[in-house]
Amino acid sequence: MKQSLYQKHRPATFDDIAGQPQVVSVLEKAVENGEPAHAYLLTGPRGIGKTSAARIFATRLDCAPIDVFEIDAASHTSVEHIRELTASVYTQPVESSYKVYILDEVHMLSKAAFNAFLKTLEEPPAYAIFILVTTESDKVPDTIVSRCIPLSFRQPSLALLQEGALALAGKEGYVLEEQSAALIALMADGSFRDMVTVIQKILFTVDGKNVSHDTVETILGAPKHRLVNDYVRALTKQDVQGGIHAVAAAAKDSVDMTLFARLCIRKIRAALLVQSGITDVLDEYTDEDRVCIQEVADQGAVSCQLLKSLIAASLAIPGSPVKTLPLEYLLIDAAVISTTAS
Repeated sequence: MKQSLYQKHRPATFDDIAGQPQVVSVLEKAVENGEPAHAYLLTGPRGIGKTSAARIFATRLDCAPIDVFEIDAASHTSVEHIRELTASVYTQPVESSYKVYILDEVHMLSKAAFNAFLKTLEEPPAYAIFILVTTESDKVPDTIVSRCIPLSFRQPSLALLQEGALALAGKEGYVLEEQSAALIALMADGSFRDMVTVIQKILFTVDGKNVSHDTVETILGAPKHRLVNDYVRALTKQDVQGGIHAVAAAAKDSVDMTLFARLCIRKIRAALLVQSGITDVLDEYTDEDRVCIQEVADQGAVSCQLLKSLIAASLAIPGSPVKTLPLEYLLIDAAVISTTAS
């Protein structure tokens, strides 16, 4: 059985925590000065390295595994669980100078559990360090937050995820095309962990080491980029028939229409920026896509309202009884508005 890529490539040092210098610098300084705070609150979206950073911090403090306790707060929500934890805090470390407690998804603790935890968090033994990790910081009581050093993780950009996808594939001995890495980054939805999962699906499926973009699209159930370009052109030219044909072809291939819409949004956004004189956005695209985006921009037909309408159509797809309907309606509506205006 192949090892999970996420386990194999999980960050092992602070250098592996990509795109979070504002967090890494604080933790590294605490290690270098030998003065770690007694409590930290790591917040941010899922799958971007919060728990990994907590583990690395414990390692850098020279904590032996026996003195590091990782607790899933989602399954240890009660007062009894917290009382067990706080009782263990007052026993000395076995092999280290510190005992580190990592509480993942800490926002899941009950109100009573938070109250029971507060006293220990206020006055812990000198050797105890608490690292609270959460994706929903607004659910952590202010009394808890005020006793921690807050460190906020940022959601990685598409460019950073794309760079990570290319690097990870390279470490595994595979070669991805730039546009494949861009698609993987988009499907990762702001999560390094999801990016690794998407790549694993690809690499565990293909035979050769040079992975074509057509292969990636097929494995991921993504629309052919030609169909996305056809829809984008049709939308800006009010070509209802051409746009509906592109949508129908994508649906015939069992494409995720929400993903289809997101790819269209990306290109309409790029065209709007190019139309406004911001051309470096084209660097993210292949030659074929650049031609499409430049063509659409040169028409001068892209507006903020059109982009907003496309975003609204994308959001409507999951709840639509016919998944292609929001994109078809948008084509017809744009054509009607254009005819009325003229």
